[in-house]
Amino acid sequence: MSDFENRANTTELFIAQMDKFYWTSSIIKEELSIITQQYGYETHVTEKIQALLKHRYSKTAKFIRYVPDSILCNPSNEVLLEYKVTNTPRYTFQDKQWERGQIEADALENYIDLVDSGINVAIVIYCPYHPYPLLCGIPSRQWIYGNRQRTSHSSGSGTDFYNIDLKQVPHFEKFMLDFFKVPIDITKSLIYPMLKEMKQHPLLQTKHASCSIYNRKEYQTGFNWQID
Repeated sequence: MSDFENRANTTELFIAQMDKFYWTSSIIKEELSIITQQYGYETHVTEKIQALLKHRYSKTAKFIRYVPDSILCNPSNEVLLEYKVTNTPRYTFQDKQWERGQIEADALENYIDLVDSGINVAIVIYCPYHPYPLLCGIPSRQWIYGNRQRTSHSSGSGTDFYNIDLKQVPHFEKFMLDFFKVPIDITKSLIYPMLKEMKQHPLLQTKHASCSIYNRKEYQTGFNWQID
């Protein structure tokens, strides 16, 4: 399996976990009337159009290719929601690596452009090596740490990416409180069992680079989690 296929499977599993533990829970779906629906490129754009757009970089083509994964709504608000998993620490940042994530550059730029045009877009991030592994926020240029970069060793897409400063991204429960008025204790009660299960799943683990000095047992998933 290629790196790209592995990343896609990991993201799909993350989405499935969020659906299982959070979005379909009775308190979220029924009592708080929050609903979510798939909206993404892979699920709503035909293979013929995907093939035509694969190597196009106009704003329209990039918008279609990087359209967020889901629509999130309640009676008073709506957000386009994107899911990201960042599970490979950049060991060259040393102790700062636990505060850094990576997002494909074209995708992040597209989301920021949408936000700048007045559209509600949020990115929910699972980062198994971050002290708080579930984050969610409105993307901004303040997230970006350093310049646009290109990976030199990849069997996947090999596309440009940005390092992002995860300290700039709110906790998921803070986002749900601010945008959908979900009490923090309710969100915590739903996501903590989810994180406990995700911590054990092979696809959702921290994947250190083979040459990293941190690639050993004491830096496995959850070693630095600060969740109640």
